[in-house]
Amino acid sequence: MTRLLITGAGGFLGRYLVEEANAQQFQVTGVDRISRPHDLDCQWVECLLPSDEFESLIANTKPDAIIHAAGTASVQDSILNPFDDFKQNVFVFTHVLETVRKSAPLCRVILISSAAVYGNPQKMPVAESAATHPLSPYGYHKLLCELMGLQYAQVYGVKFVAARVFSAYGEGLRKQVLWDICQKILSGGIVELAGTGDETRDFIHARDVAKGLFTLITHARFDGGIYNLADGEQVKIRDLAALLSQAMDRSTEIKFSGVSRQGDPLNWQADIRAIRELGFKPGIKFEDGARGYAAWARSL
Repeated sequence: MTRLLITGAGGFLGRYLVEEANAQQFQVTGVDRISRPHDLDCQWVECLLPSDEFESLIANTKPDAIIHAAGTASVQDSILNPFDDFKQNVFVFTHVLETVRKSAPLCRVILISSAAVYGNPQKMPVAESAATHPLSPYGYHKLLCELMGLQYAQVYGVKFVAARVFSAYGEGLRKQVLWDICQKILSGGIVELAGTGDETRDFIHARDVAKGLFTLITHARFDGGIYNLADGEQVKIRDLAALLSQAMDRSTEIKFSGVSRQGDPLNWQADIRAIRELGFKPGIKFEDGARGYAAWARSL
């Protein structure tokens, strides 16, 4: 079995990655600063990044692959605390790359990056070759992580690829737009949201994110490449709100402020031909995934 290490394994995406790794019979080790959640079945190392303990782990186990799912995932938090976001994203990932360079040079490294690097694309669907214009510190820091990975690939031969994940969602996610809308619907009254409602996102279920990342482990060349990971479809926020309201069986009035939040892009739709060519195909239709999410949120 391939020895796989997942950083940030206790987080939202990390938990789906552990589940998929087990399904594909990888020998998986989860690394996180928290204790192993009781429902995760894998080897577990509780440690901070960066740390001597992490360096020793890589030197002793020499994993075949690392999926880096650790780091921050909030645009708004990055605007409030940009230096902290830099440390938790760029500094931590560079430490992972340096540790691999020194102790496990054959290890394949996948960075979970973000569509935030694109900002507001000039053309959609947006391809990996499009210009990058981040709107937030978070977007800039993800782009810097990609550049650090490219540096280590080109200068030191580290086997690296990045997956630019678009709007990931799924049961267990207690933040971002689906969570926000569901909580406002459940609280009753008028649901007030930022923007105009015509903003679009390319949503992808976390299970499909996991499948896409394992497609990269199996089929990517690990030569510094970049891959979009999304459904490849646009969904308007007003349509999302209506769908969630219907799924929760609530007659809800939805209003939009007309003012977008700082750092939020207007429209996203990914060109996913590159990862499709490796064999990836999204398996969860957004309407079905959103209804499943609404049922989960309502059950809490």
